[in-house]
Amino acid sequence: MENPFTDEKKEAMQEAIQSTVQSFVLSYTQSFGAALVESLREGGSKRRTSTTMPTGLRLVDAPDPTEVICEGFLEKKGAIMKNWKKRWFVCSNKDKNFVISYYASQTNLKKAKGEILLDGYSATSDLTEDETKDIGEFGIKMTCGPTSKRRVWYLRCPTKEDVDKFMPAIKNACKKAKAAFKAGDPVEGAAFQSAYNSVREEKGLGPKLPGGSEGECLGGLITEVVTTEVMGEVFEGFPDTMQGRVAKTGASKAMDVAITAAVGAAWAAAKGASASARPAIESGIKAALGPIVEAEQMLFGKIGEAVSAVTDPAMETVKGKTITPLVGKALAPIASGFLAALRVWPTLAKKIVTQVNANAGDLQSSCNEGYRDMWRDTKIDEACAVLLAALEGMGDALGDFPASDIVLQAKDSFFHLLSRGIATLQANIQTGSTPDEAYTLTLGHAVNDAGLMFADVITAILSGVVMPSFNAIVKEPVVEAAAPIDDLIPEPVKAFLSLGALIEGCLDSIVETAIGSVIDEVSGPELEKIKALEAELV
Repeated sequence: MENPFTDEKKEAMQEAIQSTVQSFVLSYTQSFGAALVESLREGGSKRRTSTTMPTGLRLVDAPDPTEVICEGFLEKKGAIMKNWKKRWFVCSNKDKNFVISYYASQTNLKKAKGEILLDGYSATSDLTEDETKDIGEFGIKMTCGPTSKRRVWYLRCPTKEDVDKFMPAIKNACKKAKAAFKAGDPVEGAAFQSAYNSVREEKGLGPKLPGGSEGECLGGLITEVVTTEVMGEVFEGFPDTMQGRVAKTGASKAMDVAITAAVGAAWAAAKGASASARPAIESGIKAALGPIVEAEQMLFGKIGEAVSAVTDPAMETVKGKTITPLVGKALAPIASGFLAALRVWPTLAKKIVTQVNANAGDLQSSCNEGYRDMWRDTKIDEACAVLLAALEGMGDALGDFPASDIVLQAKDSFFHLLSRGIATLQANIQTGSTPDEAYTLTLGHAVNDAGLMFADVITAILSGVVMPSFNAIVKEPVVEAAAPIDDLIPEPVKAFLSLGALIEGCLDSIVETAIGSVIDEVSGPELEKIKALEAELV
C-alpha cells in the first residue's frame, strides 16, 4: 500500500499548523490591547457589544451560587489505558463554572486529579449494548457531538440511586457551563474570541461557537484548518482496508500530537506575554483614554465616509437576503421565550413570597430553591423548540451558523431574566419592602427588562449570523478604501488603536444599525404582548 501521508504532506501539515498558530497569536496580541481599551472606558463612552447588557435595565444581577450540587464516589474510564478507577466526584456550582472535579479520595480535596468542563456536551444513561457490557447497568456517557475532538467520558455508578443523583447535576453542567475563555478574565476572553473569529475568517471557515478549555478551542480550530488545507486529502487517500484504516489512524494521531504540542506552547506564551505586559498597557491606556475615545470617534466617521460606497449596497443585499427573513422567522419565537420566562417567574416568586410570609424558611434558602426550580420548568424549553423549528426551516439564510447555537444564545437570555428577577425580589425584600410589595415592584422591572433584552438578543444573534456574509462581500474592498486613514491615527494613541480594529468596529456598527432598523419596523406587536403581560400577572 502506498502511504498518502508522505514526507511532503507531513511538512505541509507542520507548515499549516505553524501558520495558524502564528495568525492566532498575532491576532490575540492585537485584540488584547483593544479589549483593554474597551474594559477601561468610562460609563457612557463604552461601546455596545454583543456581550454587554443593554442600558435601562432595572433588575439586579443574580449572585453566583456557591454550594456543591452533589458529590460521591464513581468510577471513570481512562482516556488512554481504558481502565476503571474509583474517584470522589464533586459537581460544582456557578461560582466555579459548573466544573466537575474528581479526587483520589474523599478526604484529600486540596488538589483534583482532573476536571471535566461540560460546555457543549450532552449526557445520557441510555447506552448501547456494547457500552453496557463494558460499563455495567448503571453508567453515564458524556459526548460533545460526532465531529468533536473532545473526549468522550464514561462514568460507572454503584447504584441506580447514584445515577439519579448525578445525572441531573451533570445535565445541569452541560446546559450552563461556559467555555473556559468566557468564564475567566473578561479581557482575555474578549481577546481570545476576537482572535478565534479572525482566524476562522482568514482561513475561510464558517462561524462557530468555540467550546471547552482554551487549548481545546484552539486545537479544534487548528484541526479544522489543517484538515481542510492538507489532511483531508491525505485521509481520503487511504484505502478502506484493515491496513489502510490502521495507517489512517496513525496519521490522525500524528496530526493530533503535532497540534497539541504547538497549541500548548503557543497559547502559554501568548497568554503569559499579554499578562506580563498588561500593567504597562493599562497605564498607557488610562493616560491616553480621552484622546483614544476622541480619536476613535473621529476615525469611525472617516472610515464610514470612505467605505460607504462599498458597504451601503452590500448591506441592502444582506438585508434582503438574511436580516429581514431571519427577523421574520425569529421575532415571534424569541418574544414567546421571554413571555414564557415572565410566566414562569411569578410561580417562582409567589412560592418565595408565601414561604417568607409564613416564616417557613429564611429568604436566602427560599431564593436558592427558586434558582433551582427555574431549570425544572418546561415552558422555556417548549418555546426554544418552536424557535429551533422556525430556524431550521430557513435553509441557506443562516449560512454556516448552526440554528442550535442561536437557540442556545436565546435560552441563556430567558434564564438570565429569571435569575435576575429572583435576585431583585430578594433585594427588594431585604431593603424594606413587604414580600407582596416586592413581588409587584419586581414584576414591573422584569417586564421592562424583558422588552429591552428581547430586542438586544435578536440584535446579538443576527449580528453573529450576518457578519460573516457581510464581511465576505465588503472586507477586502473596505480595507483597501480605508487604507489611507491609517495615516490619520494620532501618534499618541497608535499603540492602542489599529486600523483593523477600527474597521471591524465600523462594520459592526453598520450591521447593528441595519438590524436595528428592521427590528424597529416590525417588533411593535411583540413588545406590546410583553408589556401587556404585567397586568395579567399582578
